[in-house]
Formats: sequence, C-alpha cells, structure tokens
Amino acid sequence: MVSNMRGITKVEDVMKKITLIKNIALVILIEVLLTVGCQKISGTEQTIAETSAPVAAGTEATEAPAQEENNEPAFVCLPEIVPGETSREDVLRLMGEPLASEIAEDGSETLSFTSDVEFIPNAVLIMEDIAQSTSALNRDESLTLPAIQEKFGEAEEITYSYFSQGTLTYLYPQQGFAVIAEPEGGQVYWMECYVPMYLEDYMSGFGSALPMEDPYNR
Repeated sequence: MVSNMRGITKVEDVMKKITLIKNIALVILIEVLLTVGCQKISGTEQTIAETSAPVAAGTEATEAPAQEENNEPAFVCLPEIVPGETSREDVLRLMGEPLASEIAEDGSETLSFTSDVEFIPNAVLIMEDIAQSTSALNRDESLTLPAIQEKFGEAEEITYSYFSQGTLTYLYPQQGFAVIAEPEGGQVYWMECYVPMYLEDYMSGFGSALPMEDPYNR
C-alpha cells in the first residue's frame, strides 16, 4: 500500500480494493467470529516482532477487564448493540433483515448485514439468543489509531492481519474490542467488539484465527 494513498475516506477508494481483499476479508469474518466456541488452544506462541512488525505492549492480564461505571461499553462497533446484553430480537430490530445467517456446530449463529462495501458485510455473532460479538467496517474518519491510543492507551497485544498488506490487529481485550489499522497512516479499517476478557482468553477464542506471522511476506 503506497504511503501517499493512506487515509481512505470515500467509498469509491474502498471499492477499488474489493477485487483484492473481498475473499480475504470474508475469511477473516468467518474465522474470527466462528471461533467463539472453539476449544482453548494451549501453548500458542507469540511472534517476536522486529522494527515495524507486531509487538507485545507489555500488558499482562493482572487487572480485571474494564467496565464503565454506567455499564456501557468502552468502545462501540455497531450502535446500540452491546455484546453480552443485546438480544437477537433487538439485533434484528436495530439492523433489519440479515443478508445471511450461518449456524456453527456449537449452536452459535453469525448474522451478516449490509455495509458500505458490498463484499465485506458487518456481522453479529449470537450465542444463546444474545449477541456475543459485533464486527464492522469503520466509516468514522475521526476514529484513527492515534485517537484510540490516546483514549485507551497502548494495545495489550499487536498481531498481523489478513485484511490487507501492511495492516496490523490491535487488541484491547480487557476493554472489549480490537481494530485492524495501518500503523503508519493510522487509518482504522475494521472493528470488533465483544465482552471484555483477559488477553489469554481472547487469544484462545476469538483471536485463535489471527496470523502470528506476516501472511503477505512468506
């Protein structure tokens, strides 16, 4: 991704990338959302980063996951949908008819909804009739990586991403969210929200599908 092309702010710019990233993005969506019921993966090793590669932020899961005093989530991916609280019925009321519904072996359901980009839908994962996670394209120009770091601090962990070359995944599990962004330009492309949890719990569940090596440098 050429440096002077950073900061995509219009749908037209995103659509130029669809041919290259639509299959990758759909794989991410399915893998990340459907791993909630997976068994814990023991002994997962983290990649030791170099220069601009992903690095651990040095945060250990010694504190309880963050909760706002007003019980509202610290970070919102889809308005009014709160992971761990919003019912499937309310999700449909807020989002309308889903584009698709997929049922996993563990009984969880992934509902896909239209977004600004046809081939990259927003999604809600449902378990026992309650939303467990939400994923969405970021269309808010003010939501940048520096803005997130200023408000929430450094990420607990940073890994690679399948979304597009040069993007990384910034994990804030104790605050209940993760984002895919460009480390240099600061553009945030993708957001995932879930019930706050410890880093190791995230990595053994939702995060088990994240690449630990650069998928574009093999």
